[in-house]
Amino acid sequence: MTKKISYSSVNQFHMCPYAFHLNKVKKIKKMHKSRALYIGSVIHSLLESLNRGEDWINLLHTMEQELTLEDKLSISEESILWLEDTINGYIDCFKDDVYEVVELEYKISVRFKNVSFLGYVDGIVKYGDKYYILERKTSSSAFPKEFNLLLREQPYIYAYFIEKIMNIKIEGIIWEFISSKPLTEIRIKNNGEPYANSLTSTPYMWNKQFNSTEYPKTLTYLNVFDRTIMPIEREHLKRMVSNFVEKSLVVDSSIKFKKYDSVNCTRMCNYSTWCMYELKDLDPEVLIGSVYYREEVIIDENTED
Repeated sequence: MTKKISYSSVNQFHMCPYAFHLNKVKKIKKMHKSRALYIGSVIHSLLESLNRGEDWINLLHTMEQELTLEDKLSISEESILWLEDTINGYIDCFKDDVYEVVELEYKISVRFKNVSFLGYVDGIVKYGDKYYILERKTSSSAFPKEFNLLLREQPYIYAYFIEKIMNIKIEGIIWEFISSKPLTEIRIKNNGEPYANSLTSTPYMWNKQFNSTEYPKTLTYLNVFDRTIMPIEREHLKRMVSNFVEKSLVVDSSIKFKKYDSVNCTRMCNYSTWCMYELKDLDPEVLIGSVYYREEVIIDENTED
């Protein structure tokens, strides 16, 4: 039988088989996105719309109108204004550093051994006459350094498969980071200058705080946007792919032990509340309808197993 996997599902299995079991076998999903996830998904959609030459402002206003009451508890009207300013800031920041978009949300569907792999890459772009993987991430903390980026398997896996599918060479990865940090006031020194590390806001927040449209040119978009181009070393690519294939082959939905970890459980796992109920000998099923929902399984008779 063929195993159906994605990069995120393999990652989840190795982080905690029980979380993988709840997600993929029991089909239990968390009902509401956090502010960070919501902001991240909106920015991603708006930038994709921008790259397609569409009316991204209209898309943002449509999203605003479709916000539920619960969404509005975490997404304020100010956040919507800030989102518009963020995309305008992105356009301004990279207006002199433009690449050619080849594909957006490119679907990768391949088989290897007894595994069926499905993934979506943010983009494939051309810089000059060379092809690159585009990886966009939002972050509410400091942008990652080079070593951290080298450890991220996902774009290397995508690059490997895209080279096979499209018969092109992927020269590297273009990492784009956009700050999703909640709006905060800019801290000012005694001499009237702003602290550089507090400038994680766009001109919108500057104007709001100081009633001034003169956003400092020397500090424009500091800590708001970053673009890093990393070439792909072929040996590193081979190591990443080999490691991922090994991890993929041991994924087993029948394994469901819990990997208790104080960091992953509390900060990174959607099922922390579910497990907390179990640890207290409470029935987590009572959370269905408030914190979680059970995804309806649609059987596609044309899907191969």
